[in-house]
Amino acid sequence: LSTLSKQNDCSMFMMLLALYNILLGKVTGKNDIVVGSPVSGRVNEDTENIIGVFINMLALRNSPSEELRFTTFLDRVKANTVACLDHEFYPYEDLVDELKIERDTSRNSLFDTMFVFHNFERQIFELSGLGVQGYNLEQNVSKFDLSLSAMEDDGQVCFRFDYSSDLFL
Repeated sequence: LSTLSKQNDCSMFMMLLALYNILLGKVTGKNDIVVGSPVSGRVNEDTENIIGVFINMLALRNSPSEELRFTTFLDRVKANTVACLDHEFYPYEDLVDELKIERDTSRNSLFDTMFVFHNFERQIFELSGLGVQGYNLEQNVSKFDLSLSAMEDDGQVCFRFDYSSDLFL
């Protein structure tokens, strides 16, 4: 995947997003796929040292098609992702309001599936005289119909699917 990403001049995020879109297209039989993805929301240097969560959601719409070569589709995903990232500062809630989408508190307004890519290095937290150990917190509730989380670590990519058991039992 890393080699393929480099050969196609795209990030691992873009490569995995393209593959996820193809998977969703195959499973659903649709070629209009909208996937949500969180972005840091810290585009301004003034927010770098402020404590708090500044996450914004992007709605990434792509159209996988069996008629397209993979590299052509990947180029489209890459261009679309760059265009969306150019507007990552625009608040998701304002976008939903502007589109005049009727809100349903039991559903997300623009997408039912999410993709998260973790590409940060694991850091060891040390304080003199204090032992710190990671804890794997199990999540028993899916916030979306289907979510794919990917994490790159030491040259390997690990995946985790979370899903609504009401839909996928």
